[in-house]
Amino acid sequence: MFRLLLSSGLAALLALAAADAAAQSPRSTLSRQVVHLTSVSGIVQGVVVDDAGLAMPGTTVLAFGTSLAVDVSDRQGRFQFALPAGDYVLQATRDGYTPAARQVLRVRPRTTTERRITILREDGVAAAPASPAPAADTAATAARAGDSHSEIAWRLRHLPRTVLREISRDPVTSATSGPGAGPASLADRLFLESVRQTASFFTQTDFTGQVNLLVSAAMSPAGAMPAAASRGIADVVIGAPVGTAGDWTVRAAVASDDAGSWTLVGDYRARPGPTHGVRLGVSYGAQNYVTGPVVPARNLTASRRSAGGVRMSDGWGTDGGRLEVGYGGRIDRYDYLVQPVLAGGHVNVGARMARQTLLVVGMSRDMVAPGADQFRPPSAPGPWIPPTRTFSPLSLRDGLKPEDVRTVAAGVEQRFGATAHGHARVEWFSQQVTDQLATLFGLDAASEIGHYYVATPGSLRMSGWRARVSGDLHGHVRGSLALVSGRAEWMPRSGAGLTLRREAPALVRRGTDAVTDLQSSLAVNVPATSTSLSLDYRLSVARQDPPVRARAIRTGRINVELRQQLPYQPRHSGEWTLLFTFRTLMHDRDRGSIYDELLTTRPPARMTGGLQVRF
Repeated sequence: MFRLLLSSGLAALLALAAADAAAQSPRSTLSRQVVHLTSVSGIVQGVVVDDAGLAMPGTTVLAFGTSLAVDVSDRQGRFQFALPAGDYVLQATRDGYTPAARQVLRVRPRTTTERRITILREDGVAAAPASPAPAADTAATAARAGDSHSEIAWRLRHLPRTVLREISRDPVTSATSGPGAGPASLADRLFLESVRQTASFFTQTDFTGQVNLLVSAAMSPAGAMPAAASRGIADVVIGAPVGTAGDWTVRAAVASDDAGSWTLVGDYRARPGPTHGVRLGVSYGAQNYVTGPVVPARNLTASRRSAGGVRMSDGWGTDGGRLEVGYGGRIDRYDYLVQPVLAGGHVNVGARMARQTLLVVGMSRDMVAPGADQFRPPSAPGPWIPPTRTFSPLSLRDGLKPEDVRTVAAGVEQRFGATAHGHARVEWFSQQVTDQLATLFGLDAASEIGHYYVATPGSLRMSGWRARVSGDLHGHVRGSLALVSGRAEWMPRSGAGLTLRREAPALVRRGTDAVTDLQSSLAVNVPATSTSLSLDYRLSVARQDPPVRARAIRTGRINVELRQQLPYQPRHSGEWTLLFTFRTLMHDRDRGSIYDELLTTRPPARMTGGLQVRF
């Protein structure tokens, strides 16, 4: 609470100083002096309105975090910042209005973030004007600031005196009460030191996070939704900066159902520097379930499964450099595999041929265990649902084997736009998959919704080309389109797949496939109503060569996510948002093989809804 009051008071004081200095310093020079960027990484823009939804021009908006920036809203109430990637806090202040609740946001590279800020009138009572600081105080502040004559330094030097600046004695080395009192006793000094350390921890650490209270339900392709298919989910995220070096987050999720599952993830992300930034992570998840009436599935013998892993990634290079290098690796352990330890990694290199044109090459290896989509953290932001589906091998003879995917790619990337937010890439790729996985729903009553079977049709080699373009379609609309076209040569496993041939003959691939995969996404932000909508669609087709009609497989999957900020928001901090998702996509498209989604039969639709509280 003290931290919130302190940050709100500082924002209000900066706003009052800005109003007093408006006649002396034009707005056009402010943002140039507050933030001097060597490379623009992200854009934050939005609108300031009152409780009636009317635009509020002339409102001071501050962004403080990795950098400090100040802007004043225009006639339409709009504001905009160009900020390095990192975590920030937005605060808006205006005479006669209650300072708006701070909003925590994360600026991502080449991404535009929209925010709507509402300020409330103080019942017609204007804020008291700031009293000038004493000359001695101003001189001391100027000395500490290096006697800078920039506009932001002038405003900080002319902050009014507060109760915090009246403290002139250290309570640890001198008495806190009574005129002329001497040094405190040892016990008092130890007690006061512990109090100061505790207060320092809570007031100097900017905790942020969110709580997702969700309900998830599944529906089969036939439209059936059993009563037991819904479950409650709690997802909690807490984070804080580590000085100026980086930020840490801890995420935990738990599902309340008959099986019982939970996940825990820790993540550290270094602040992007002029050359590189590193990211570290660790995760662990567990799933408990029973067979019998709850999960009447065949070949399901284990009563508990767990998986954990560690990961690291890093990137080198600047916007003006000749090379950009990214690399990373991960090690996972799945206790239900015969060989439980899996490893993978990637290396990508970009050589600049022109100002915004790069020659890119890369290689990667990813080992995907059956059920990994439930245990591994998702690559995209959003709520993370812990393991709620059970799975078992289609044949005990085949067992559960990991999928090994090795990819090599080379191509050209063209970036465009004033801040290089958009890009287009065309590349050739070659992919080798050992023990390709197939996921089967709908074989029996158990696998209609909450259970699936895993099989291994064989291995394959695939080569072809892929193209991707993404960028801003409008001020509040961003989209992307990716197309993959290639040919895959199958190597079936000898003596295996008899059960798969009987249950799903179309998944038994032989010879050569012509594969086409189309992925599209659209993200829309509506600041006027604080609404955001994202839509992903994926269409995949594989036809055997020569064409065999019975062996052609086609899948069309969708993912929809809607967020609506509630009209009521806490006065001091936080943000309340309603969340709804509808998903038929089964696999994370940033990992694994193209065939992972193609060889998934009749996946049920998953619907999730609930309340998201950010603080």
